[in-house]
Amino acid sequence: MARPWRRDHFLVDLPGQTIQAGLAAGLDLIGCRRAVHAAARDGRLVARHSFFQLHVARASRRKGIPVNLIQHDDIALFQTPTSLVPNEPHSAFGPALP
Repeated sequence: MARPWRRDHFLVDLPGQTIQAGLAAGLDLIGCRRAVHAAARDGRLVARHSFFQLHVARASRRKGIPVNLIQHDDIALFQTPTSLVPNEPHSAFGPALP
């Protein structure tokens, strides 16, 4: 799980870097999802931001740099290549239970 973040007002693609690192390590990417940070209020979803995200966005906007608030985490699910683990059944959540 990783979240994009800002450094010197530029967006750093930490989720993309995490996926590249997993692939470079020889893992198989089996899924990518997003977890949205939100609260349910009156039947609607309301975005929830961290204090740090709000602080960086406000500072950037004061300097004339338009930015959006990040309100999600990226989740990447990897598994060991099945060719490396002989005769062991795999699922998306790890090895099967006996």
